[in-house]
Amino acid sequence: MKLSERARSAHGIREWHNDALMCGGEAVYGEPDIAVPENVRKSLQSKYVLKVLALTHLGRMTSSKLDEDYPSGALALAAMAVQRTFQSRRDDQPRGLKPMEFSSTNVREATGFWRDKAVKELLEKLHRFDQLLENTVALIETPAIKTRSPAGRKSFGPRYVCARA
Repeated sequence: MKLSERARSAHGIREWHNDALMCGGEAVYGEPDIAVPENVRKSLQSKYVLKVLALTHLGRMTSSKLDEDYPSGALALAAMAVQRTFQSRRDDQPRGLKPMEFSSTNVREATGFWRDKAVKELLEKLHRFDQLLENTVALIETPAIKTRSPAGRKSFGPRYVCARA
């Protein structure tokens, strides 16, 4: 998709970030709709949230661990990280400010918001959480591939990479 010069301008990029953060925006929803937020679908399944979750949490877990619990805390943290990143790109970067440091002190409230609202709703409808996990795992799983070790011997095994959207 080719963007117009206006869309690529600082103002256009700020508008895009603002729209993505609006109720029903693409920062959070897999099927966003800011014009009619009641029509949104796939809460917390935006490509941004799924990639953060895949890269920071699920990519480091074994499949047996995935079967035990739903990673509700990790999902809340991923949603908060996406929100904070979009807000920083929209508000701080144009003014030359550095993003707020990512620490437990300054993210606790925002993470709690996501955990107590959207993640809680997913935990009440586990089939939706299962779909979210399937979509996330699809980003990080690849079949076993042949590689060469530094000594030149072949090795086989799973390799995890993040797919590009």
